[in-house]
Amino acid sequence: MRSDLELAILEWGGKNGVLSFLKEKVPGLRHSIVPLLLFRMHDKITSKMRGACEFACEFFGTNNIVGRSSARDDINALVDTTPTEVGILENLDDLVRSVRDQCRNPLIAAYSRQEGGRYDPEEVTLSISPLLTIDEQIVLRGLITEHPNLPGVSCVDLKYGGVDHCSYGNSFSFDFLKGRALPVGMDFSSGPNVNIEQLENDAREGLVLSERVRASGVFPRDKALQFEFAKWKKRNGSGAPELLGEVIEGDFLTQVKFFADKIPSSCSADEIEAVFNAENSKGFRNFGITSRDGLVLPCVTGENRSVFRKFEKDHPGVPYAAHLSLEGLTQPLTLHDCLPRMMAHLPVPKASIDHKQSRPAMHCLANGGVAFLNNPHNIECDGASRVRVKSDGLHPHVEPIA
Repeated sequence: MRSDLELAILEWGGKNGVLSFLKEKVPGLRHSIVPLLLFRMHDKITSKMRGACEFACEFFGTNNIVGRSSARDDINALVDTTPTEVGILENLDDLVRSVRDQCRNPLIAAYSRQEGGRYDPEEVTLSISPLLTIDEQIVLRGLITEHPNLPGVSCVDLKYGGVDHCSYGNSFSFDFLKGRALPVGMDFSSGPNVNIEQLENDAREGLVLSERVRASGVFPRDKALQFEFAKWKKRNGSGAPELLGEVIEGDFLTQVKFFADKIPSSCSADEIEAVFNAENSKGFRNFGITSRDGLVLPCVTGENRSVFRKFEKDHPGVPYAAHLSLEGLTQPLTLHDCLPRMMAHLPVPKASIDHKQSRPAMHCLANGGVAFLNNPHNIECDGASRVRVKSDGLHPHVEPIA
């Protein structure tokens, strides 16, 4: 028998179904999710629907809107493939038309088939929400990743500036171990405008929101989740709380998806503490567990993802380790970048987790492999034809093999 959450996903897709379910069915989360106007591919935008959009935008003091599409499989796949458009309220019809047209792109169905999924554009659902911006800029976007191997560990990534997750902005990362924060990946004292206490507070508030969602009990305990959120604050009289008599500042959930199956590490609590307390600790951004002998894989090195696509085409069915340069890692994802045979994601170390890191990491972990996102030893595989990768979920190891 399907759960109520599963039924919501079947009806409205992963992204839209989860948010609408949490908003309507889970006490205490209603006001932590921005209003969603849900409709289907062939539904017309009625005057009542348009009025609801106008009311929601007035409530949040913005004229900016975001149109999202959602398919059933985007709860655990289809990262950065289902179309999203940002626009203004006056252009609502054009925005919806654009999203619908993009949803019918046959490359999305082809991508989904490579992931072993099913995508039917006529079953896609759409949503319109106010885009939480101030002076055309989102105050903060955040991504929280539950560690699939280390209970009590979450990785929190913050990005300030821009209006979507592809926009450039200032990024900061923290790893949390049972409520304690560890800055990861950069020297927080290097900039005159960096307030580490404020950054940690922003990260912690996002983490608290994710913990509230997890505590609802509606998601399976054997799955590590990713949560996306946005922080919004009233300023200069923006917003109209008197309309509903509610406070509208704070963190708002924008997506929840499955990241990976949970496979607990055999490492002791003392070993985990040692990594947390180590000088210049790299944190906990290495995922996956192998046998003691590890995985011996062909190592494919590239400046962009086309190298990996070519390897998969030339060597059908062969798993491999992908060593990606920083330049390649920052390139936008495309519908051609489905890499279902990747088993080890070994990028040049980059602390922050985003969609460009999540998609290959999810592929590797689903294949029983590893993703080492902030491991300084990854560079050792550069130039090697094969590598042996080992991991206990805490300690990553990469060994080039001649």
